[in-house]
Amino acid sequence: MINTSMKYLNWYNRLIKKGNSQILNEGEYTEKHHIVPRHRGGGDDASNIATLTFRQHILAHLLLWKIYNTLEDETAYKLMKGIRTSESKLLFAALGGSVQGKINAETGHIQRIQKMVDWSANGKRSAEICRDRQVNAFFDPILRTKIAAMGGKVQGKINAENGHLARIAKIPRKRKFADCIWITDNIKTKWHDKGKPIPKGWKRGRTLQKTKI
Repeated sequence: MINTSMKYLNWYNRLIKKGNSQILNEGEYTEKHHIVPRHRGGGDDASNIATLTFRQHILAHLLLWKIYNTLEDETAYKLMKGIRTSESKLLFAALGGSVQGKINAETGHIQRIQKMVDWSANGKRSAEICRDRQVNAFFDPILRTKIAAMGGKVQGKINAENGHLARIAKIPRKRKFADCIWITDNIKTKWHDKGKPIPKGWKRGRTLQKTKI
């Protein structure tokens, strides 16, 4: 039994041979086709170019897809065929990212960007600017309080309206620290068993560590 890929390859070779030897009507529309696709190392030299009608060109890419089963060949066929579905759009997007990503890696473009951008330094610089100008919720306690209240109020209303709170309430939960409380020595904070006495030097509550910028 002949291998399926070999069958399609034989059909493809016959199509290319026909394209190169066919006599076309004067003025008939044709397109140039890479016999060995460029994504498989084919070049632009004349020996790798076949002159095909539009229908033959579509069929050629269909056969290439059947032979190699690659994203490039599938995308080329569906693009020429005019398939405009969500699936084909995803194929085009994936192909674009795959091709350009490979180009960026090979040309060193990604590495150049990484050297140009120091994310840590930029973050610290932005934090310093916000602190000096007293902008951003991290450095303005009044704004931080307003945003926190707004977030809780808005999201709480959304959760209540869409039934999210009701769904959460129905979920059985095993609370690991249900029988624990927070205790602190004004420096560190930790969980403590409710049933045990609080150690000397500790008290109930939490001490939040200040983040250094």
